Amino acid sequence: MPGLRPLHAVLLVPLLGGGRHASDLAEILGVSRQAVAQVVTRLEQDGYLTRITDPGDARAKLICLTPRGRAALRTMRATALAVEDEWRQRLGAERLARFRDTLLTLLSAPPDADHA
Repeated sequence: MPGLRPLHAVLLVPLLGGGRHASDLAEILGVSRQAVAQVVTRLEQDGYLTRITDPGDARAKLICLTPRGRAALRTMRATALAVEDEWRQRLGAERLARFRDTLLTLLSAPPDADHA
């Protein structure tokens, strides 16, 4: 999957339910429309996404997954599940659950101005 990074899944997953406008993706992800546009352009060039005319508003474009984008998400999910299984074997279910809780706490914490 050339050009695809694990972080791209964050943009691809909301598209599983159908096409979305760049502004919707920006709001979901908490980033600017320009940031979304840059990533979408790259993923479109690599064949993971396509833009189509919004049937409800011919002036707007919907960003949609291509078959290659759907396949990439399936591969990413399978890889993540395999890694989680390996970690469960190494750490045990209880330690893995604590590790997951710790990661979620860290990821949901607001940025610390002292570490910016």
